[in-house]
Amino acid sequence: MKQFALLFLFFSFGSFSVNAQNYRTLGSTPADTLDVLHYQIEFSIPDIASQDITAKTTIELTTKVNNLLQIRLDLLALQVDSIYVESVKNTAFSYDDSTIVVPLSSSLNIGDTINIAVYYQGSPVIDPSGWGGFYFSGVNYAFNLGVGFQDIPHNYGRVWFPCADNFTDRAFYDYYINCDTSKMAVCGGLLQSITPNGDSTHTVHWKMHQDIPTYLASMAVGDYVLYTDSIQLMQGKTPIDIWVAPNLLANVPSSFPNLDTVLHIFEDRFGPYRWDKVGYVGVPFNSGAMEHATNIAYPNVCVNGTNAYEALYAHELSHHWFGDLVTCSTAEDMWINEGWASYTEAIVSEDLYGLNVYKKDIRAMHAKAVRYAHIEDAGFFALNNVPLFNTYGTTAYDKGASMVHTMRHYMGDSLFFPAVKDFLNHFAYSDISSAMLRDRMSLHSGINMSDFFDNWIFTPGYPHFDIDSISVTASALPEYNVRVYMQQKGRGRSTYGNNNIVEIHFMDEHWNYYSDTMQFSGQFGYKDFTVAFAPTTAFCDLEEKMADARVSEYKIIKSTGTKVFDQTYCTASINSVSDSALLRITHHWVAPEKANIPSSSIYRIHNGRYWTVEGIQTDNMDYNLRFSYNRTTSSNGYLDDEFLTTTSSADSLVLLWRKDNASDWEIVNFVALGSSSAGNLHTYHAQLGQYALGIAEPNQSGENERNESDKLKLFPNPAKNEICIQVNPSETANLKIIDINGKEVFSKKMEAAPSTIYWQTSSFAAGIYEVLLLEKSTKTNQKLILY
Repeated sequence: MKQFALLFLFFSFGSFSVNAQNYRTLGSTPADTLDVLHYQIEFSIPDIASQDITAKTTIELTTKVNNLLQIRLDLLALQVDSIYVESVKNTAFSYDDSTIVVPLSSSLNIGDTINIAVYYQGSPVIDPSGWGGFYFSGVNYAFNLGVGFQDIPHNYGRVWFPCADNFTDRAFYDYYINCDTSKMAVCGGLLQSITPNGDSTHTVHWKMHQDIPTYLASMAVGDYVLYTDSIQLMQGKTPIDIWVAPNLLANVPSSFPNLDTVLHIFEDRFGPYRWDKVGYVGVPFNSGAMEHATNIAYPNVCVNGTNAYEALYAHELSHHWFGDLVTCSTAEDMWINEGWASYTEAIVSEDLYGLNVYKKDIRAMHAKAVRYAHIEDAGFFALNNVPLFNTYGTTAYDKGASMVHTMRHYMGDSLFFPAVKDFLNHFAYSDISSAMLRDRMSLHSGINMSDFFDNWIFTPGYPHFDIDSISVTASALPEYNVRVYMQQKGRGRSTYGNNNIVEIHFMDEHWNYYSDTMQFSGQFGYKDFTVAFAPTTAFCDLEEKMADARVSEYKIIKSTGTKVFDQTYCTASINSVSDSALLRITHHWVAPEKANIPSSSIYRIHNGRYWTVEGIQTDNMDYNLRFSYNRTTSSNGYLDDEFLTTTSSADSLVLLWRKDNASDWEIVNFVALGSSSAGNLHTYHAQLGQYALGIAEPNQSGENERNESDKLKLFPNPAKNEICIQVNPSETANLKIIDINGKEVFSKKMEAAPSTIYWQTSSFAAGIYEVLLLEKSTKTNQKLILY
């Protein structure tokens, strides 16, 4: 399933408290002794407004142990009226609002089967978090969502039928849903019949031909009409059924425009679609979607006639490979379901829109995970051991996706995708652990994946790789011997991975290019490369194939203007460039390598992040850089809260630069624009090298040396492509920019609060402009020069 941002805000930053009312220790769950073969759910909901149901579920099961004397079933907060065992009424059962215990008159042994019918009624519950359970919406809709974000265990079949509620027990289903004839009942599987009952109700029968865990069973009752289509897939012609409210029917084609293409992409990458139909059902739920097998619960608000939610319908569909077909054995391993499904969103982007969009998607997921996952999920966790209170958090989804991306490139496409198809085929309709996934990927690919899984999956936090230094010596011309020294660090960990594979790209000023990989173990490593030219620079992981503790982007610069380097908290303003240049900015989520600090005025350097600026530059290239700082702990904070510990820290904030690891840090010319909580440090006529935030003697920002009003500040001035305007009016004001002829070229209303505006100037003529901040009784002005 996938939750929306509004829900994310609900459960992030501290998460839910664990609701343990249904927590059961190993040995006490129904699945420990039972293997359910089939559920027949007869569910009556003739009056949605009453929010009450009556039902009978018949369970065919076999035993896993000998001498079984009682049957235990999960059912949550409903009233059990009676139970029949092989058509004989059992009056000795007990029920405590979570577990039904049915004593047997004679013991069962392995291989025996038995049928138990449970009659029950009541009003099914919603998870305490608000996400998951059984929902009633007015008089028109009732539906389930098969997991609960807060309840433990998270499986939520038990909110509407008695079952062995876990990720591992699979069964076949028949659904008989009794509802008003003005409504339609939609379930997983194929529609078998609609039978009038001789009153105002009818019974809708659906049959599920593939076995599934309880959390993937589904039903929705409401005012539904069907949009139907079909597609030729690997295993034959497959129906596509999308059930929606009548007023949304016309929106369906344009809300799922690439659905056919996405299906073909998934089959090409992951193997055949193995289900009877492709199905979605619209529900009045705005906080996410749920991957019920062949009957995805999909928000009505997303059937809006646009392709805006392509990632959502693709994510849920991909669960029919990752989650529905092959399921995580335990909730702690949820990345097998959700991390892989999140990764498929990027696969769709790659195949539909190209590699750059794929990289942007992966970069966004990785940047979110490396910055926020340990905050939102209350710690750094191994992917296979995420605590139950954060099963559906950033670690499983976003870190999980970025680790699949890393695995792909560790193995290479020619080995990765065939191995994925193999494990999906081998474990189809069953459950796996991360260790089982590791072993199967190793077996099929011929690569021992143990070290990869140890470093990236089984260890909390992130490794970090970077080039410490290189040496270039001429050999038999025109070849050169290049030795690359590599260092491994970590974020949220103190261990080092082994058999690391890192791609190195070499370039010279003539744009000659060569790439190769190096493999090393532990903290340090080196490799000698033979290169056909004398490289002037070496890039570590230029193409972003690893999701380690850094985020980077490179751009080919051919024009002036503002260039935002995605997810790096750094923006470049290009003042001049001839021909083409390459500029790469990397944001590292570790401390920089230590070096001497010759100035006693520098007190300390940020110990959690820094930047490197690398590239191939033209002779006349000139650019400014701005680096973000943020000491807040709001939803967009957690950059510098442990470094800038007080509001006065910003007064002592400086921008440091050095050429490389062997050089000393120094304070570079900079201007600080922003508040004591967040803002930017600007430096102009920037250089390649490393940049970091530091704490030094107060008030060293160049801005403090400029005799400007505190209400209106400009930087840089003169400017060519972009001007940063910082205002701090004491009341509502108007900001205006006037050219030399008196023409107003910019205007914006400003509230009585500090604010920063970046005005793009490249389309305006060179000359002198006046910047005005007009309050009711005060006018503040500055001269601005554009060149």
